[in-house]
Amino acid sequence: MAEVVWIARHGHRQDYADLGWRKRAERPHDPGLSAAGIVEAQDLAKRLTAASIEHIVASPFLRTVVTAAHTATALNLPIQLEAGLGEHMSSKLFKHRPDPLPLDKMADRFPQITRHYHSQMLPTFPETDEEAIIRAGQTLQQLVKTCSGPLLIVTHELIGKGAVWGLV
Repeated sequence: MAEVVWIARHGHRQDYADLGWRKRAERPHDPGLSAAGIVEAQDLAKRLTAASIEHIVASPFLRTVVTAAHTATALNLPIQLEAGLGEHMSSKLFKHRPDPLPLDKMADRFPQITRHYHSQMLPTFPETDEEAIIRAGQTLQQLVKTCSGPLLIVTHELIGKGAVWGLV
Protein backbone atom coordinates (compact mmCIF):
# COMPACT_ATOMS: atom_id res chain seq x y z
CA MET A 1 0.00 0.00 0.00
CA ALA A 2 1.32 3.43 -0.97
CA GLU A 3 1.67 5.61 2.11
CA VAL A 4 3.07 8.66 0.29
CA VAL A 5 1.22 10.13 -2.67
CA TRP A 6 2.36 13.11 -4.73
CA ILE A 7 -0.30 14.72 -6.93
CA ALA A 8 0.77 17.04 -9.74
CA ARG A 9 -1.26 18.92 -12.30
CA HIS A 10 0.06 18.91 -15.85
CA GLY A 11 2.19 21.83 -17.03
CA HIS A 12 0.94 24.89 -18.90
CA ARG A 13 -1.12 23.84 -21.93
CA GLN A 14 -0.09 24.48 -25.52
CA ASP A 15 -3.52 25.85 -26.42
CA TYR A 16 -3.32 28.44 -23.64
CA ALA A 17 -0.03 29.81 -25.01
CA ASP A 18 -1.06 29.70 -28.69
CA LEU A 19 -4.69 30.75 -28.99
CA GLY A 20 -4.87 29.71 -32.65
CA TRP A 21 -3.55 26.20 -31.95
CA ARG A 22 -6.97 24.54 -31.63
CA LYS A 23 -8.04 25.68 -35.10
CA ARG A 24 -4.93 24.09 -36.64
CA ALA A 25 -4.75 20.98 -34.43
CA GLU A 26 -5.59 17.49 -35.58
CA ARG A 27 -6.62 16.65 -32.00
CA PRO A 28 -7.86 19.97 -30.52
CA HIS A 29 -9.16 18.27 -27.35
CA ASP A 30 -5.71 16.88 -26.46
CA PRO A 31 -3.08 19.65 -26.36
CA GLY A 32 0.47 19.08 -25.29
CA LEU A 33 2.52 21.53 -23.26
CA SER A 34 3.62 25.04 -24.11
CA ALA A 35 7.29 26.00 -23.78
CA ALA A 36 6.49 27.24 -20.26
CA GLY A 37 4.76 23.92 -19.53
CA ILE A 38 7.84 21.98 -20.54
CA VAL A 39 9.93 24.07 -18.15
CA GLU A 40 7.36 23.35 -15.41
CA ALA A 41 7.58 19.62 -16.17
CA GLN A 42 11.39 19.77 -15.99
CA ASP A 43 11.18 21.66 -12.69
CA LEU A 44 8.80 19.01 -11.31
CA ALA A 45 11.26 16.28 -12.30
CA LYS A 46 14.12 18.12 -10.57
CA ARG A 47 12.01 18.61 -7.43
CA LEU A 48 11.02 14.95 -7.25
CA THR A 49 14.45 13.37 -7.85
CA ALA A 50 14.97 13.13 -4.08
CA ALA A 51 11.40 11.99 -3.29
CA SER A 52 11.99 8.21 -3.55
CA ILE A 53 9.02 7.77 -5.88
CA GLU A 54 8.47 4.16 -6.96
CA HIS A 55 5.39 4.48 -9.20
CA ILE A 56 4.22 7.08 -11.72
CA VAL A 57 0.60 7.02 -12.84
CA ALA A 58 -0.74 9.59 -15.28
CA SER A 59 -3.91 10.52 -17.06
CA PRO A 60 -3.71 9.25 -20.65
CA PHE A 61 -4.01 12.75 -22.15
CA LEU A 62 -0.96 14.21 -23.90
CA ARG A 63 -0.32 17.13 -21.52
CA THR A 64 -0.19 14.83 -18.49
CA VAL A 65 1.95 12.25 -20.26
CA VAL A 66 4.48 14.89 -21.34
CA THR A 67 4.58 16.21 -17.77
CA ALA A 68 5.04 12.72 -16.32
CA ALA A 69 7.64 11.73 -18.92
CA HIS A 70 10.14 14.25 -17.59
CA THR A 71 9.95 12.79 -14.08
CA ALA A 72 9.92 9.22 -15.41
CA THR A 73 13.13 9.90 -17.34
CA ALA A 74 14.80 11.57 -14.36
CA LEU A 75 13.87 8.70 -12.03
CA ASN A 76 14.19 5.89 -14.59
CA LEU A 77 10.64 4.72 -13.88
CA PRO A 78 7.81 3.56 -16.13
CA ILE A 79 4.53 5.46 -16.51
CA GLN A 80 1.20 3.71 -16.09
CA LEU A 81 -1.66 5.40 -17.95
CA GLU A 82 -4.85 5.44 -15.89
CA ALA A 83 -8.12 6.42 -17.57
CA GLY A 84 -9.70 6.98 -14.16
CA LEU A 85 -7.38 9.97 -13.73
CA GLY A 86 -8.29 11.33 -17.18
CA GLU A 87 -9.84 14.66 -18.04
CA HIS A 88 -13.27 15.62 -16.70
CA MET A 89 -15.76 14.26 -19.24
CA SER A 90 -17.99 17.32 -19.17
CA SER A 91 -20.47 18.03 -21.94
CA LYS A 92 -19.85 21.73 -21.15
CA LEU A 93 -16.20 21.29 -22.16
CA PHE A 94 -16.58 18.74 -24.97
CA LYS A 95 -19.21 18.07 -27.64
CA HIS A 96 -18.08 14.44 -27.89
CA ARG A 97 -16.11 12.10 -25.67
CA PRO A 98 -12.48 13.33 -25.71
CA ASP A 99 -10.40 10.24 -26.32
CA PRO A 100 -6.65 10.22 -25.76
CA LEU A 101 -4.30 8.66 -28.29
CA PRO A 102 -4.44 4.85 -28.33
CA LEU A 103 -2.00 3.22 -25.93
CA ASP A 104 0.28 1.82 -28.63
CA LYS A 105 0.65 5.20 -30.36
CA MET A 106 1.29 6.97 -27.05
CA ALA A 107 3.82 4.31 -25.98
CA ASP A 108 5.59 4.52 -29.34
CA ARG A 109 6.02 8.24 -28.70
CA PHE A 110 6.90 7.86 -25.01
CA PRO A 111 8.87 4.67 -24.34
CA GLN A 112 8.50 5.17 -20.57
CA ILE A 113 4.84 4.06 -20.85
CA THR A 114 3.99 0.57 -19.65
CA ARG A 115 1.98 -1.23 -22.33
CA HIS A 116 0.58 -3.98 -20.08
CA TYR A 117 -1.09 -1.80 -17.40
CA HIS A 118 -4.91 -1.84 -17.37
CA SER A 119 -6.88 1.10 -15.95
CA GLN A 120 -8.65 0.75 -12.61
CA MET A 121 -11.63 2.78 -13.82
CA LEU A 122 -13.06 4.06 -17.09
CA PRO A 123 -14.88 7.40 -17.11
CA THR A 124 -18.30 7.76 -18.67
CA PHE A 125 -19.35 10.56 -21.00
CA PRO A 126 -20.87 12.87 -20.12
CA GLU A 127 -20.23 13.20 -16.42
CA THR A 128 -21.02 15.92 -13.91
CA ASP A 129 -18.41 17.65 -11.76
CA GLU A 130 -19.53 15.53 -8.82
CA GLU A 131 -19.24 12.30 -10.82
CA ALA A 132 -15.73 13.26 -11.98
CA ILE A 133 -14.65 14.02 -8.41
CA ILE A 134 -16.03 10.70 -7.16
CA ARG A 135 -14.35 8.83 -10.05
CA ALA A 136 -11.00 10.44 -9.28
CA GLY A 137 -11.26 9.67 -5.58
CA GLN A 138 -12.19 6.04 -6.19
CA THR A 139 -9.38 5.65 -8.71
CA LEU A 140 -6.78 6.99 -6.30
CA GLN A 141 -8.11 4.79 -3.50
CA GLN A 142 -7.58 1.75 -5.75
CA LEU A 143 -4.10 2.90 -6.77
CA VAL A 144 -3.06 3.43 -3.15
CA LYS A 145 -4.18 -0.13 -2.35
CA THR A 146 -2.34 -1.72 -5.29
CA CYS A 147 0.92 0.28 -5.32
CA SER A 148 3.64 -0.33 -2.78
CA GLY A 149 5.92 2.59 -2.17
CA PRO A 150 5.63 6.32 -2.90
CA LEU A 151 3.35 7.20 -5.80
CA LEU A 152 3.26 10.17 -8.20
CA ILE A 153 -0.05 11.01 -9.86
CA VAL A 154 -0.05 13.41 -12.82
CA THR A 155 -3.55 14.56 -13.70
CA HIS A 156 -5.85 17.54 -14.33
CA GLU A 157 -7.14 20.28 -12.04
CA LEU A 158 -10.60 18.97 -11.06
CA ILE A 159 -9.46 15.35 -11.12
CA GLY A 160 -6.52 16.18 -8.84
CA LYS A 161 -8.93 17.75 -6.35
CA GLY A 162 -11.15 14.68 -6.52
CA ALA A 163 -8.14 12.44 -5.97
CA VAL A 164 -7.21 14.39 -2.82
CA TRP A 165 -10.79 14.21 -1.56
CA GLY A 166 -10.73 10.47 -2.16
CA LEU A 167 -7.76 10.16 0.19
CA VAL A 168 -9.30 12.20 2.96
